Amino acid sequence: MPDLLRPKQLAEYLQLSQRSVCRLLERGDIPGVKVGGQWRFRKTAVDEWLDLSIQCLGWLFVGAP
Repeated sequence: MPDLLRPKQLAEYLQLSQRSVCRLLERGDIPGVKVGGQWRFRKTAVDEWLDLSIQCLGWLFVGAP
C-alpha cells in the first residue's frame, strides 16, 4: 500500500465507508491535507492517529466501572 492514500484507499485501509472518512474529515478528526483540491492522507500519520485514538480509549476504559 502506498504511503500517500486517497480517500477511497483510506476507507479500505480503515475498513470504513467513504462517507465515514468524509465525516472524520469534516470534524477535523483525521490527519489529512488537500493537494490540488483533493484530500490525501499519509499512511504513517494515520497509523499514529490510530495508535493515539486507541490509547485515549484505553484511558477512558480504565476508569470505567
